[in-house]
Amino acid sequence: MKNLVWILVMMVFIFISTNLLLSQWVQTNGPTGALISCFAVSGNNLYAGTYSGKIYLSTNNGMNWNITSTALPTNNISHVYSLSANASTLVAGTDRGVFISGNYGATWISAGLSQHDIRSVYIREGKLFANINLFNGQGGLYHSTDNGASWTPDSVAFAIGDSTGIHSIPHKSIFGSAFVEYRGGLLVGGGISSVDNGTYFTTDNGGSWTEYVSPGSDIRSLAVQGSNVFAARLFSGVYLSQDPLNPDYFFPVNSGLTDSSDVRALASNGGPILAGTYGGGIFRSDNCGASWSACNSGLTNLYVTALIYSGGSLFAGTNSGVFRSTNNGLSWTSANSGIFPPVTALIQQENYLFAGTQNCGAFVSTNNGYSWNTLSSFVNIPSFPGIEFHGISVPSLAWGSISGVGSILYAGTEAGVFRSTNHGTNWDGNGIPGNYVSALVIDPSNIAEAFAGTSSGVYSTADYGINWSVRGLTDTKVNAISVKGQYVIVGTSKGIYFANDPGLRDIGYTGYIFWIPTWSDPVSALYVSGNNIFQGTSTGVYVSDDGGVGWIQRNSGLINKEYVKAFTLRENNLFAATLGGGVFLSTNNGITWNGVNTGLKETDVSSLTVSDNFLYVGTNWGGVWRRPLSEMVTSVEKQHEKSPTKFELDQNYPNPFNPATNITFSLPLKSFVSLKIFDALGREMSTLVFEELSAGVYSRAWNGKGFPSGIYFYRLETGSFTKTKKLVLLR
Repeated sequence: MKNLVWILVMMVFIFISTNLLLSQWVQTNGPTGALISCFAVSGNNLYAGTYSGKIYLSTNNGMNWNITSTALPTNNISHVYSLSANASTLVAGTDRGVFISGNYGATWISAGLSQHDIRSVYIREGKLFANINLFNGQGGLYHSTDNGASWTPDSVAFAIGDSTGIHSIPHKSIFGSAFVEYRGGLLVGGGISSVDNGTYFTTDNGGSWTEYVSPGSDIRSLAVQGSNVFAARLFSGVYLSQDPLNPDYFFPVNSGLTDSSDVRALASNGGPILAGTYGGGIFRSDNCGASWSACNSGLTNLYVTALIYSGGSLFAGTNSGVFRSTNNGLSWTSANSGIFPPVTALIQQENYLFAGTQNCGAFVSTNNGYSWNTLSSFVNIPSFPGIEFHGISVPSLAWGSISGVGSILYAGTEAGVFRSTNHGTNWDGNGIPGNYVSALVIDPSNIAEAFAGTSSGVYSTADYGINWSVRGLTDTKVNAISVKGQYVIVGTSKGIYFANDPGLRDIGYTGYIFWIPTWSDPVSALYVSGNNIFQGTSTGVYVSDDGGVGWIQRNSGLINKEYVKAFTLRENNLFAATLGGGVFLSTNNGITWNGVNTGLKETDVSSLTVSDNFLYVGTNWGGVWRRPLSEMVTSVEKQHEKSPTKFELDQNYPNPFNPATNITFSLPLKSFVSLKIFDALGREMSTLVFEELSAGVYSRAWNGKGFPSGIYFYRLETGSFTKTKKLVLLR
C-alpha cells in the first residue's frame, strides 16, 4: 500500500513538473544560418564572424555553435570583417575598430581604432596588426605592442627614379588585407582600395618590411601550398607565385575557374588548393592551379565568403551560414546548429509558417517549427554582387486568400517585392526593383489590392501584384503600413500619415495622393483593431481611438518603455514584440501590459505571428520561439484576478498633455462609476464614464481638442469613493 501511495505521489510530481516545464517558451529548430564573413582557428576552437556583427564559437568541429560576442562593449557593431586567434586570445576587426578577448571570447575589451573600419586583423608573437580601410586618403596597416592602447603605422621604403637615376628613398603606407605565415615570416597581400601596392614580407614580426612583386592591389586572400603562394585578387581570379621572395611575377591560374572574376577565399592544408567564389561556389585544384573543377555537392549556397581548415575538416562560410567538408571539398553538409539570423518577419499561411530574415533569405516550416527549409529562390540573390558580402534580406511578408483560386504570398526584400501562389515554391515578378520593402499589407476587403512601404515611399497594386505604382511620400522611409476601412495608414521615419484617396487603389491613376500627417516622431509598428490604432515606437506604445486625431501613450507594465517592433492580435489578446524586453500581452486594449517571457532566453524580438494556437516570435539572435496561447492568456488572467484590492485613481498620463491624455482607475468591486472633467471654475466640461462597471482596471481617454490651455480637474465617484486630481492642457 505504501508503495502504491509513493508511486501515485511521484506520478503527481512528474505531472506537475512536466506542466511547469511546458509553461514557457520553447526554441524551434531554426531558421539557422548567417552571412559569414570570416573564420579563425586556435586548437579545437573554431570561430566564425558574421556581417550582422556577431561572433560564434564551436569546440566540436562545427557540430554546434555558441555566440561569444554578447559581451562586446558596444552594441553599435554592424560587421565583423576579420578574426585572428592565438591560444586563448581572439582579435576582431569590425566597423567600430578592434576588439580583443583573452578568454576565448567570453569577455571583450576595445583595442582602439574605434573610429575606423578594420577590414583585416592578425595576431602574431604578442603584436596586433590591423588594416584600416582606405577612406579620404587615410588608412593602411598599423601595429600595436600593448594590446591596442597605442597604434603605429607600418611603412616600407621604395625608390623613385627617372632617366637621371634614383633621387630618394621615401616611405609609403602598407595596405594589408590578407595575412599568411610563410618561410618563418609573415607575408601580407596588397590591401583593398590601395594603389600600386605589392606583397610585403617581414622576418622580424613587422620591425621592417620588404616589398615584392604581386598581382596588384585588392588581394582578398592568400594561401600557401609548400613553397607556392596563391593570391585571390578582386575581379581578377587566382594568381600563383612559385617563390614570391624572388623576382618571379605572380601569374594567373584560372583554367576551369568559371567564376574567376570574384574569388573571395583560398585554403589549403598542403594538399589540394580550394577557391571560394561569390556566385559560383567552390573550386578545387589538384595540380597547383593548372586546372580547376567545381566541387559544390551539397553546397546549397554558392556565395562563398570564407574558407578555413580546422580539425581535419574544411569549412566554408556563405551567405546562408557554414558548410563542412570532410573530404577536401568533394561534398558538403550544413553546419549551422546554434547560428541564427535575425528573424525580421513571420507569417502563417494555412499550414505553412514563413520566416523572413536579415541577409539569409526566407524559410518555411510545415511542422510548427520542428524543421525549416530554405526557400531557395532567395538564397542566391546578392543585393550588390561583386562589391561586398551581402545576402538577401526579407524584412516583410504578407498573405491573402483568393476565393476560388488559392492564396497569394508577398515577400518584401531589399531588392523589391516578389509573389508566390504556391506557398513559396516558386516566385515571380520583382515589383518595385531596387527598393528595400520594409512593410507589406493586403487590403482585407479586396485581396487584389496590396500596399508596400519602402525606403522611398508607398507603392500599391490593384491586380494581385502584377503591377505596382508609386503613391507618394517618396522622400520618406516607411517602416509600417496598415489598412483601416477606406484609409491607408503608414508609419514612417517622420511619423504617421493617413490617406483616403481612390488613386491609391487605381493602377491607372497618375494624380497626387494627399497624405495627412497625424504624428511627427518615428514609428516602427502599426496595428488596427476595431476603432483603435496602435503604434509602436522606441518609447513604447501609443493608441488612438479617434482616427489618429489624438494619441495616448499606454506603457503601463512596459518596464523600460521598450522599443516596440511588432503587434499581433488573437481575439482580445494583443501581443507586442519589443527589443530588449521580450514579449508583452494586453487583454484590455493596451491599458496595461504584462511580460510573458518565461523561458525566452533571447529578448530582442522583432516579429511575431499566431499559428495553430501558438504564438511564434522571431528573435534577433535566437531564431524562432513558440509558446501556447493558453498558457500566456491564463497567466495574465490570474494576475488580474489578484487585483485590484482597493479603489484607485491614477495620475493622468501624459501630463501636461496636448491634445489627449489617458486616465486609469481601479475598482475592487462592481460599482456605479462617474468620471468627469471640470475646468478651474468647477464647470463640467466632459463626462467620460457614467455607468455601472465590474471590478477591474479601466482607462479612459480625454481629448482636449477645442479646449483652451489651462488647468483642469478630473473626478472619480463611486458609491463609497470620491477622488479628484489635476491635469494640465498645454498647447
